[in-house]
Amino acid sequence: MLTGFSFRVEAVTATAYPPVTVQNLNVRIGHAATTPATMSTTFASNWKGQPISVFSGNYSLPAQNVAPPVSPFNITWKLPKPFLYLRSSGDLMIELQFDSSVVLARNYVMDATTGGGVASSFGASGKIGTLAPQLINFGVRQAANLHPGGSVSLEATTTTFSPRPTYALIVIGASRTRFGPIALPLDLTRFGAGGNHLYVSMDVVVSVTPIQTHISLDARLTIPIPNQRSLEGAQLFAQSIYPHAPSNALGLVYSNAAYAIIGCQQPAGQYLIGAKNDRIGKLPNVMTHLVIQLHGTSFQ
Repeated sequence: MLTGFSFRVEAVTATAYPPVTVQNLNVRIGHAATTPATMSTTFASNWKGQPISVFSGNYSLPAQNVAPPVSPFNITWKLPKPFLYLRSSGDLMIELQFDSSVVLARNYVMDATTGGGVASSFGASGKIGTLAPQLINFGVRQAANLHPGGSVSLEATTTTFSPRPTYALIVIGASRTRFGPIALPLDLTRFGAGGNHLYVSMDVVVSVTPIQTHISLDARLTIPIPNQRSLEGAQLFAQSIYPHAPSNALGLVYSNAAYAIIGCQQPAGQYLIGAKNDRIGKLPNVMTHLVIQLHGTSFQ
């Protein structure tokens, strides 16, 4: 027995979302006469029976603060009356219809799951050197590969290092809040590295050889992900450390950090429900599922 449903914004962003008003929004909910693979572009053909009208008019999407890895479900619609959803009657379908001339996705992206996972950076790098100091940019590359059977690709990039270090450390951990009894992030000023922080638990430490390109010095590490579906949703956190005696008394420069969330394998379908671009439609070989929280009571 459903009484409402909620969306949440995509949390992988370093900026807040301003409020957005959706003009002439119509929201309906009901049973589907089709499946995701057989949906028709004639919207009326996808309904089984008469859907319930949930909302009609101008809808104000709330302003959103910079979110942690998991955003709150605070974009909510309440049903005018409870809706009894029966799995045996077909899939649950929710339809949001609005003026296509209103571009929302540039500034207000709904959270969705896709083939692959999610990755982003957090924290701040310590400074390399004292004259025209440089920073280390650490992050996860190729988030589309973050799925069981894929890989995690980590990279620390900087433009200046003199003298050039012969190795770098990449730290991988399961937590960004605790390292044993130590609360994270840990300010390393007391250890002689002012402006540097340890952001992740040091569960695994790997030494890598930096690669000099024509514009940067890169430390890279690729880790295969076992092909086990139980890993979907797993998180890991990582950070790099460069030895550099001229930078501080500790002789180490700590980068910013990054996190990765393992997603699902790329599905075989091709229906796009919501996207991080200016279009909502059907794209080849792409599957995106909006994350929806349902409100109500479940009966077996």
